[in-house]
Amino acid sequence: MAIIVSKNVQFAAVGKNALGAFSTVLNTSIVGPITDFAPANTFEQYERETQSQFAGKEASVLGSVLGAVGFNVPFRGSGTAGVINDLDALLLGCGHVKRVAPGTAAIGAVVPFPSVGHAGLPTLTGTFAGTISGRVVITITALVVNTSIAFLAVFYPGDGTAPTAYTGTQEEEDAIVLSGGPLDTLAVDFGNPDVATAPFVVGDQFRVSLRSSSAVNIEYLPSPTPSQFGANGPKLVDLQAIIDNVDRHRFKSCSGTFTITGNRAETIIFGFSFTGEYVRPDAATYIANAVYSDIIPPAVKAATATWDAQVLSCFSTFSFDPAAVVNALDCAGAAQGYDGAYVSAFDPVFTLDVEQSTLTTWNPFAAIESNSQEALSFSIGTAGNRMTIIAESAQLVDCQPGERNGRAIWNLTFRFRRRSDAALNDPNVPYLIRLD
Repeated sequence: MAIIVSKNVQFAAVGKNALGAFSTVLNTSIVGPITDFAPANTFEQYERETQSQFAGKEASVLGSVLGAVGFNVPFRGSGTAGVINDLDALLLGCGHVKRVAPGTAAIGAVVPFPSVGHAGLPTLTGTFAGTISGRVVITITALVVNTSIAFLAVFYPGDGTAPTAYTGTQEEEDAIVLSGGPLDTLAVDFGNPDVATAPFVVGDQFRVSLRSSSAVNIEYLPSPTPSQFGANGPKLVDLQAIIDNVDRHRFKSCSGTFTITGNRAETIIFGFSFTGEYVRPDAATYIANAVYSDIIPPAVKAATATWDAQVLSCFSTFSFDPAAVVNALDCAGAAQGYDGAYVSAFDPVFTLDVEQSTLTTWNPFAAIESNSQEALSFSIGTAGNRMTIIAESAQLVDCQPGERNGRAIWNLTFRFRRRSDAALNDPNVPYLIRLD
């Protein structure tokens, strides 16, 4: 008899934009290592209540089968700020959307400009040949993945006068985000001002220099429309686990939720739970040439936590739960009675156990009574291996006294509410998770 070692799991996940067949790149989308892999499929049996002379019941009929699975992923970054890690597909599969936020590009540094054929400074030149004056669109290709770039445009008037720097309000010396792969194209549009006031005309020459570069931030936000899948929205996710090079478990068109937990001096754990279309387990061998990240996860130490400018010091444990409501998509036309799943709502909660201060220094009970909603920031790690949670409208809703190693603590509970603000820029977005 073969002995199957349950801890030997190779796990893969990939997002997709619509219901349907398994993604063709599932076998190259390794996540891991993971822990606590736990399939939890639900087999819904229809019991037949018949009248007969026999004791007992007739055989039941297998109705719908719902695929479900849980697992944990220790957090670790990609090692490079602004580059996604292997949590990407999983977070997008939990009703979240991704955005690339600019870094802090300081004017002056020269940007690498590979695969373009220019030597020396990264400068593009050309002649404006539009049908009317006032519009220049410059296309730049083959930039380094996920960089934030500042531009300086200098225009040479066709009448031979001295060149002048463009001083418009469009993209000149603004940070532009390149969010795709290293061969993506970036178009810089310097606007289309009125002909009478155009700073340049047909026949003018231009020179555009890339002035600086910095890594960007990858941010995940709960979608206001979490069930609207697509290129710019949340994803459905296909999951695959091969156990001990023998058994394969697969889950199709899943949506899910997660928790983030951490204890002092341990690693941050993302605990995922997905629901989707059941697929019968079968035999399979490990995906060949699987590559795992060698980045060491950050420990829960040197962390910072603030709320309403109040430093929440000396905590030992924290947790975050978006409390996503995950629904299976009932469908009698589907092979197993369900056709994937979707997220319909969030009610995020954040907890922290902090050492008590004197009430004259900070009184959390007064904050609860006043229904205060203030900015909360929580961060662990360093650039390239860092997780930050930001909520611009965090409401302290509970404070329970406690004890830790003989010292008094407060067990704080925050709810993240909706509010439009500069940081999140969306009244429907209560928080963001930044991985940089």
